[in-house]
Amino acid sequence: MDGKVYTEKVKNPRAGANIFSILTFSWVLRIFWVGYRRDLEVTDLYTPLKEHTSGILGIKLSKAWDKECEAYQRRLEESTKSGSQKKVKEPSLMNVLIKCFGLKTLLYGIFMAVMEILLRVLQPLLLGQLLRFFNDENMDKGYAYGCAAGVILCSALNVFVVHPYMMGILHMGMKIRVACCSLIYRKTLKMTRTALGETTIGQAVNLLSNDVNRFDVSIVFLHYLWLGPLETIIITYVMYHLIEVGVSSIIGVASLLMFIPLQAWLGKKSSELRLRTAIRTDERVRLTNEIISGIQAIKMYTWENPFSALIEKARKKEINVIRWASYIRGITMSFIIFSTRMSLFITVLAYVLFGYKITAEKVFMITAYYNSLRTTMTVFFPQVLFCSVKHILNTILILIIYLLYLYGNPGITQVAEAMVSIKRLQKFLMYDELSPAEIEEKNNKENVKENNKENITKNNKEIAKEKNKDDVMENNKENVKEDLIEQKTNDYPTVNQSNDSEYSICIENGTTKWLDYEREDTLQNINIKVRPGELIAIVGQVGSGKTSLLNVILRELRLQEGSIKVAEMRTVGTISGQVYSNYFRAGGNWCIIFMVSMLCILTQLAASGGDFFIARWVDLEENYMNETDDGVIENSNSPISRMECIYIYSGVTVLTIGVTLIRSWAFFCTCMRASMRLHDRMFRSISRATMRFFNTNTSGRVLNRFSKDMGAVDEMLPTALIDCIQIGLSLLGIIVVVAIANVWLLIPTVLVGIVFYYLRIFYLATSRSVKRLEGITRSPVFAHLSATLQGLPTIRAFGAEAILTKEFDNHQDLHSSAWYIFIASSRAFGFWLDVFCVVYIMLVTLSFLVLDNFTRGSIDSGYVGLAITQSIGLTGMFQWGMRQSAELENQMTSVERILEYSKVDSEPPLESTPDKKPKSEWPENGKIEFKNVFLRYAPLEPPVLKNLNFVIFPREKVGIVGRTGAGKSSLIQALFRLADVDGLIEIDGIDSGQIGLHDLRSKISIIPQEPFLFSGSLRRNLDPFDSYTDDPLWRALEEVELKEIGLEAHINEGGSNLSVGQRQLVCLARAIVRNNPILVLDEATANVDPRTDELIQTTIRKKFERCTVLTIAHRLNTVMDSDRILVMDAGNAVEFDHPHVLLQKETGYLKSMVQETGQAMAEALAGVARNCYQNRAFTAL
Repeated sequence: MDGKVYTEKVKNPRAGANIFSILTFSWVLRIFWVGYRRDLEVTDLYTPLKEHTSGILGIKLSKAWDKECEAYQRRLEESTKSGSQKKVKEPSLMNVLIKCFGLKTLLYGIFMAVMEILLRVLQPLLLGQLLRFFNDENMDKGYAYGCAAGVILCSALNVFVVHPYMMGILHMGMKIRVACCSLIYRKTLKMTRTALGETTIGQAVNLLSNDVNRFDVSIVFLHYLWLGPLETIIITYVMYHLIEVGVSSIIGVASLLMFIPLQAWLGKKSSELRLRTAIRTDERVRLTNEIISGIQAIKMYTWENPFSALIEKARKKEINVIRWASYIRGITMSFIIFSTRMSLFITVLAYVLFGYKITAEKVFMITAYYNSLRTTMTVFFPQVLFCSVKHILNTILILIIYLLYLYGNPGITQVAEAMVSIKRLQKFLMYDELSPAEIEEKNNKENVKENNKENITKNNKEIAKEKNKDDVMENNKENVKEDLIEQKTNDYPTVNQSNDSEYSICIENGTTKWLDYEREDTLQNINIKVRPGELIAIVGQVGSGKTSLLNVILRELRLQEGSIKVAEMRTVGTISGQVYSNYFRAGGNWCIIFMVSMLCILTQLAASGGDFFIARWVDLEENYMNETDDGVIENSNSPISRMECIYIYSGVTVLTIGVTLIRSWAFFCTCMRASMRLHDRMFRSISRATMRFFNTNTSGRVLNRFSKDMGAVDEMLPTALIDCIQIGLSLLGIIVVVAIANVWLLIPTVLVGIVFYYLRIFYLATSRSVKRLEGITRSPVFAHLSATLQGLPTIRAFGAEAILTKEFDNHQDLHSSAWYIFIASSRAFGFWLDVFCVVYIMLVTLSFLVLDNFTRGSIDSGYVGLAITQSIGLTGMFQWGMRQSAELENQMTSVERILEYSKVDSEPPLESTPDKKPKSEWPENGKIEFKNVFLRYAPLEPPVLKNLNFVIFPREKVGIVGRTGAGKSSLIQALFRLADVDGLIEIDGIDSGQIGLHDLRSKISIIPQEPFLFSGSLRRNLDPFDSYTDDPLWRALEEVELKEIGLEAHINEGGSNLSVGQRQLVCLARAIVRNNPILVLDEATANVDPRTDELIQTTIRKKFERCTVLTIAHRLNTVMDSDRILVMDAGNAVEFDHPHVLLQKETGYLKSMVQETGQAMAEALAGVARNCYQNRAFTAL
């Protein structure tokens, strides 16, 4: 996780861009061109802008939050002194965010509000004047051209204002997210042990993966709390007086505002559902994290199926809540289709019933205004009515949601979800934390308690494991790409292999820094040489450099050249049709997909039919209706009567509403089914994956698929998909309407469509790569947080908080580089599309004026108004639709990543075939025989175990010893079939390779080196699935002296509230409960104190006297009383006999190992072996 590589990037071109480049997004062209020619690599990312670097933003927000907390403490003290019973106001994260980011956000909003009102009020007025030209032969044509130019200019100004504003506000949302992530990480470093017990790694990861990401999608349009009512008043006034619609306009606006209470209620329900979803997602991610962390133990204990059932149950609870939230999202998205049409219908109906004649000028001006009001008053303002003044002030920063320009996601659900995320973040930040003095005291302590030593031993391994796997360096160009983490050793002190021995170590002028950061050197000018056989002690106070020296020595031994590389799967190129097919098939069979598709088509037919009919009705009114002082007189030659028009229009409107709601329900129901099945498929695949998969993929990387990617499939993908379908069908409807009005417009329509098609290809090539890079650079952020929480005692013991905070900021900066390019490229694409849309609007608008020169008076103004208003809608809708189609492909990368993990290499079958299944009492004796056994961790790698041939007799106690890397633990991997094994391993005469893994592993008990405990009661840790009564469990606890803890004692995640020794005793109790004839101890006492070691050894001798016991030795004194000792070296079994016999060999391996312990210890070990040999009772040898 060396962040140094992250700074070696190309300078961000945005930093030096001029105003023209910023407005037209031309500074983004370089990355587009590179992405078009080849897949983008991490090295193509730019340096982050100074204004959004994680370190700066994190410090800024942390200081503001600290001041807020200090103010709260002062209020609390004052309240205590005064004896006031009034509740003291708690610190508010919302207030802190407003103080840090509110001013710039406000300035963005004021500018946008002025342009919003000006353009939205002016353009429909100009359109109305233009439409009057086609009914008034006396109107000056120059004036008509001026109105047409005004309509076009309004659209052009809208493009040049909206997109740079959107880029700025999205950048603001990104900065808020980065600052909150940095604040969360800094909080975790200061949390007390009690607070850590109240939270989980899954909850913390979920805050980073889901909650803070709400800012990215929620902070878009601004200040609709006051802009909505203001715009409503202005537009209603214009319709009432200037357009002269009168009371009918008030009735129409009132019908539009009737959606506010409904949407406010939906928003409240969405908020409740979001909170419930977050809780259930936390639980699922927590369970998933526990399973991933302890997967090896789960496999050895044969708990895959029961844990899978737990996850499926948690997932079902989660998806049930998400499903209802999706239905709400579907309803609010349905309003986009029918809210304006229903209001227009009510206004026209009232106007006609009041006895007035409708005209194209009035109808399409009203339509344009309702399109504006739909965004402001039926999306954002409803939240206000159900908030107090206090809540309005607190939510003003978050209520900057935008429909992503007119046709995006309805913002009300995002508002509610963002508010819930704020509350969850604030709750997390309110956990107790250590004071600076307490942190300093912990860092400076010279003596660490035994329990903390045990925790440090395990946690240090966790941190080291994450460090070697997380960082992203570069990407290859094969079909499946890899992100490489490279730990270079060029700067390490040199190693001299002297003539004395290959194991001599010489460190010349060694200087090392803790984690390569700019910090005072930990070691300086070290010159030492250690010869073979020399025993030296390294002493000094805490922080004096003892461990740093050891780290240098270990690097010299193991990393003399080369690098360590850990890969994450990365597919490149376009999203294949197979990915879409798999997603749709997960949602249901093709019959269901066809029905949903037909509902979507029927919805658009009803909507477009209503639009077309109102244009037809307008023409009928203008041609066959005469307005007099007594009312409207209908011409008898009219093909359709007024009442028939009312009935038809009413029927079409009701049909549109009904079909739209049914379509939304069916669509989201199908998507939720797909999401459920994809998750279950991925989890089943992961739980059955080989151990090599988990050894080469960090827990953060795997969790990323189950949190961020799964969240995208749950919520973002269905929205993007229905947007694409809805907009695609709307575009088709617009093209048909324009073609009916002027068939010659099909020519520019086709030309513009071709331009859009190639622009999309140009954009997607870059967009896909950037989105994938964003996903991959996000993984180390989660992994770093997860590793930090697991290794917090170690971090505090070494005072490394500042260093790891810098690492976290580096990870965030790398991710910010990818995310900034993503939003910039997306906005640039939208801008360029809208520029061509303005050109298309110009062609449509001017074409009717040009055509009128040849056919004066023959063009129906209704069709002209419909064509122009529909084409104006293209400005927002088309670019949004194209970007959503690209976003759909980007979101489909989450499906692609999930499908990748659904196809990882699987272990052999869990259950035996009927003809191979052993008897239930197998194994009766516990005899183990290895015949020509080779073990490989990957098919193409050299064998780790080489041609092993030996027999372990029934009830024999065998110690397994060897130096590091000799193959001791690999022997256990072979016994449990956790890796590829060639050869035969027979247990009581049955080939273990021919039976199911459950049949094999369930008959072998193990006490692992790193005990696996999951959160819950102690009883659930002994017997997770209630296979035993309480009696044997109590007896097992009594045997391991844990009875006083009790079966119902709560165990924190990972067993963090127990010492390593106590966790190891729990694993011993599991073995006692299972009572298998074969027991394996994988260096079970390596990290425990001497008393626990003695208790474990005594209990094993007593309870497993008639069992076959295999003990991998960390300390030779634990196996010198064994019946035999197997000595491993470089994967070979070099010695296998009684320890006393082996010690008689002059050049034996075991004798050499014993002698290296020192003369006194060697004599003691030899004495133990001699006594056991003389008193041995084992006669099977």
